[in-house]
Amino acid sequence: MQHADETGMRVKGILHWMHLNATPWLTLYSWHRKRGHQALEQIGIWPHYQGRSMHDRWSSYDRYLCTHSLCGAHLLRDCLYVAEQEKQPWGQAMFDLLLAMKQAADRWRLQGASAVPTPNGSSGLPSILPFWPLALPRMPLKPLPQEVCSPNDKDAKNRKPPRICSMRS
Repeated sequence: MQHADETGMRVKGILHWMHLNATPWLTLYSWHRKRGHQALEQIGIWPHYQGRSMHDRWSSYDRYLCTHSLCGAHLLRDCLYVAEQEKQPWGQAMFDLLLAMKQAADRWRLQGASAVPTPNGSSGLPSILPFWPLALPRMPLKPLPQEVCSPNDKDAKNRKPPRICSMRS
């Protein structure tokens, strides 16, 4: 499993991007002038990675053929955005459920379990299913706000918003 993320930083007033790729054993921080596909190709991890990758919903990651997982922290922020900005009650309910599931997993992990046992062999999906009828008809048809980024960021229109930690209303 690799975790990946990127964040913008100014160096002598010029926007640069610090890309992170981390496994339990190694962490690589890479500076690049670009944020998108060109940077990921030149850094060289993504074109060759074949395992599971945990990341946000930034679309530049999606072109790679590894197995993808959505970062739980980003998913929680998305739920809060839906609850607080879009005023959709299911967003808070989903946030609460996901947080409770994480806390249950943490408790089982402390007891040495490698997985959360499920009653009668069922999956955790039934816990989430009641939210879909609430969420789908109320999903906003308008696009969510784009991430605050450099005015020269050509990939902004291709990203899957929101990244709540840097949203502008």
